[in-house]
Amino acid sequence: MDLSIQGERLGPSALAPDVKVDSGELVILDALVSNLGNVPVDLTMTMQLGDPLWAYDAEIAGVTPEQKASIDLTLQPGATETVTYSLLVPPTAEQGDGNTYQLKTRQNAQSFVSNTTKLVVAEELDYVLTLPENASVAVNGEFTFFDVDIENTGTTIMLLSWATGLVPDGWSVAFSNPPELIAPREVKTARLGVMAPPGTAASADALEVLIDVAANSGAQWLNASERLDLSVAETMHATLDTGVEGALLDLPREPESITVDVANTGNLPLDVSCGVSVEDDEGELVSGWDVSCSGDLEGLTVGSNASLTITFEPTENAPTARSNLVVKLTSTDGTMVGLTSLEVAPAPAGNNGGLFGLLPTWAAGLIICVVLIVLVFVGLRVRGSAEIADMGEDILTPGAHGQADTDGQRRASLLDTGTEHDLTSGAVSEAEIQAALAQSIEPLPTPAPKPSMPAGRPPMATLPKGLPPGAPLPAGRPPVVKPLPPLPSPAQAPPLPALPPLQAPSPAAGPPVPPDGLPEGWTMEQWQHYGQQWLIKNGRA
Repeated sequence: MDLSIQGERLGPSALAPDVKVDSGELVILDALVSNLGNVPVDLTMTMQLGDPLWAYDAEIAGVTPEQKASIDLTLQPGATETVTYSLLVPPTAEQGDGNTYQLKTRQNAQSFVSNTTKLVVAEELDYVLTLPENASVAVNGEFTFFDVDIENTGTTIMLLSWATGLVPDGWSVAFSNPPELIAPREVKTARLGVMAPPGTAASADALEVLIDVAANSGAQWLNASERLDLSVAETMHATLDTGVEGALLDLPREPESITVDVANTGNLPLDVSCGVSVEDDEGELVSGWDVSCSGDLEGLTVGSNASLTITFEPTENAPTARSNLVVKLTSTDGTMVGLTSLEVAPAPAGNNGGLFGLLPTWAAGLIICVVLIVLVFVGLRVRGSAEIADMGEDILTPGAHGQADTDGQRRASLLDTGTEHDLTSGAVSEAEIQAALAQSIEPLPTPAPKPSMPAGRPPMATLPKGLPPGAPLPAGRPPVVKPLPPLPSPAQAPPLPALPPLQAPSPAAGPPVPPDGLPEGWTMEQWQHYGQQWLIKNGRA
C-alpha cells in the first residue's frame, strides 16, 4: 500500500512528517493498494480519526462506498485500486489544531498494514486587500471617503499598521480610525479620506494613492501594498464668507445688510441662484423676517471671486429668540453649491404695554432708582420715631413710688420684685458646700461597748504528779498478720467470629477485541468500558 497527498508520497507512518494545512482547506489523501501476488486477495480498509468531529469522505473511482469507515476490496493478481479520501479541515480551526488519521488495510487479523497521517494547522500570516473600483473625488473642499476591506486569510491573529504614500501638494489623504487587530477569517473595513485642492481639473487618472498595510503576529511580519487609482469629477462648488465674527444680536427693527464674499473653488464655472432664509436650529423656517439677496454670480470662472449683498429686517412679528440667517447657492438642477449661516436675533419690541413700555430705558432706570431712595428714607424715619415700651416697671411692687424713703425702706421696696427667694445665687460658698455634703452623708451606727478586762492576773494551776494511768503492755510479740486471699482472675471476652474472605471484583465485561487489535492508544480497561461505543461509531458493531 502506498499513500500520497496531492501526489506527494507520505512514506512510513513513523517517518512521515506532519502535513501542514490551513483552516477550511480540503486535503485529498490517495491510498494506492496493489496485489503483487498471484491469487485474488480480499482486503478491508478502515479509517479511524483521532477527532471524529473533523469531516471526511471516501470514494473509489468516483463512487462513494456505503460505509466510508470500513471499505471492502477484492483485488485480482496484479490489480491496483486507488481509494481517495477527502479530509476537510474545519474553518474554525486555529493555529496549532490538528487531527490524526489512521488507515489500516488488512487481509486478516494477522496480516495488515497501518499508516498514520497527522494534519496540523500551521501558523500562516496572510491577508487580502480589496480596494474600491471607479473611485472618484469631488472638488468641494471636503473629504471624499472610500472603503478599503481587509480579510485575514491566515490562521493567526494579526496586528495591523496602515499607511499611505506621498501625494502632491494640496492633496490630503488619511485613514479614519482603521482597524488595528483582526482575527482569522475576519473581514474589517478601513475608511480612506481624500480631499482634492480647490480648482483641481476633472480627470480620469488624477491621482494614484499607495496603500501600505503591515501585519505582524509574534515574530512574523508581512507587508503588502496596493495602489488606488482616483479620478476627479466635474464639480461646481463655491465658498462663502460673511466676514462677521460671532452673532448679530439686538438688531433694530429696520433693514440691515451684510456683504458675503463668494469664491469659485470647484472646477466648473458657476451657474447658481442665491437664496436667503431665517431658520431655527431644527431647520424650520422662522416667520417675521424680510430677507433678500442681490449680486451677479453668473458665469463666475474657476478661482474667481465675487460678492453678494444680503439684506434682512426683523418685523414686529419676529420672535426675539436666536435664529440662523442661512445663505444658499443652488445650481439649476437643484444641487446646493455653497452654504453659509449667521446667528441673528432682533431687539425686544419698543412697546410691550404698561408705564415702562412708554419710556426709554434710561428714564425707566432713573424712576426705579428714585423710588428705591424714597423707600429707604421713609423706612429710616419710621424707625426713628417709633416708641419702644419699657417693660421694666411691670416687675416693681405696686405702690412703691408713694412710700417715704425712711431708712432706705423705699429703696428696698423698689428693689423687691417678690421673687428673690425663688432665684438661685450666682455663687456658692465653701460653707454651703460642706453643709450640703454633710446632709447627704448618712450617720454611722453607734458601736457596741467592749467588755471590761478583769483586774489582776489569772490564777496559776499546778501540774499533776506521776505518769498518767494506763493499761500494762502485753507480753511477747505481736500476732502475725494473715495474708489476704488471692483476687479472682478477670473474665476473658469470647473470640470474635472470623470475617468472610474478600472476593475480588469480577472484571467488567466488554465486547471482544477486534482481530486487528485494540485501537491506537487504548488500554484493555478502556476497551471493556467504551469498546462498544467505539464499534458503533466506526461501523463495526
